[in-house]
Amino acid sequence: MVADYLLHAGERSHGMDVLAESTYSIRSSPSDDLIGKGKSQAAHGRVPTTRVANTPARIADVAGACAPD
Repeated sequence: MVADYLLHAGERSHGMDVLAESTYSIRSSPSDDLIGKGKSQAAHGRVPTTRVANTPARIADVAGACAPD
């Protein structure tokens, strides 16, 4: 993320999710996709397990894709 900032300082975001999507075409799901936002936001514990089951694996994919060899 630091290297991306140094190479592309004018970009808006240098987070892992942005880097993984732009570099490796791996899209992580924002928590808003799972729990909603605003008045319709649900507590994390109320989201069905089937909807959040892949989230940890997706985060690991993003972190693994962005990690240097």
